[in-house]
Amino acid sequence: MNKIRNFLKFFEGRTYYNKTLHPNFWDGEAFDESIRMAIVKIVSDFLKEDEHIDEDIIEDIQLTGSIANYNYSEKSDLDIHILLDFADINKDEDLVKRALDGKRFIWNIKHDINLNGHEVELYFQDIHEPHTASGLFSIQDNKWIKNLFMINLK
Repeated sequence: MNKIRNFLKFFEGRTYYNKTLHPNFWDGEAFDESIRMAIVKIVSDFLKEDEHIDEDIIEDIQLTGSIANYNYSEKSDLDIHILLDFADINKDEDLVKRALDGKRFIWNIKHDINLNGHEVELYFQDIHEPHTASGLFSIQDNKWIKNLFMINLK
């Protein structure tokens, strides 16, 4: 535990890590409910534009990246991952991934969506694809999945 504290102390005062989660989105460890509902609506609006993806095949909607961590900055965006089993759409999962990447790329370009001054970026992720992140929050279930930096940084 001392090694972790010394490691974190090394970064204290530097711009790498903040002492709290982003205050525009978090109250302590609780995610802002109005922002959470706005994200759910954004995902729902996106899905309504595609007849191949039904909302009931969505496994989870997750926030990852620096807004779900202590390393956010003024340039951080909200990385929203929509988790589903690509095989539910088509057995050719590589084709599904390429198609969904194209759809989300076009969506992100056509929709300049910002919440509290930070851009919202949508991504599709297959439920079988591993995701390595130190901060991972379920927007759908309103709970932390992984948060490795819950140590008080003071």
